[in-house]
Amino acid sequence: MILTALAVCLLAVGSSAGLAAEKKSIQRDLNKTYEELTPSEHIAVRAAAKAAYKGKKLKVLNVCADPGNMPLSSIQREGFQNKLAELLAKATAPASTSIGSPLSSAA
Repeated sequence: MILTALAVCLLAVGSSAGLAAEKKSIQRDLNKTYEELTPSEHIAVRAAAKAAYKGKKLKVLNVCADPGNMPLSSIQREGFQNKLAELLAKATAPASTSIGSPLSSAA
């Protein structure tokens, strides 16, 4: 009885060692374009990107804007780029700073 149990254990260990030796190592080709990826790789890439996006938190969003360049931006923050910066700040950062400096025009 003991010899039979020992033989079964040795057989199980030997077969699992053989399977481990036959197992191929997984290699990734990092030079593929997105279109060349397999469907399972597409899913993995999307899941990794989504996890990275959800984990990313900004402390401060710094915005540089021309204070007198309507309709793009103004010192009163009435331009559409000012509005976009405010929306981004609300969505991604608890605080935002705005730096106003006129764009220099080359003469």
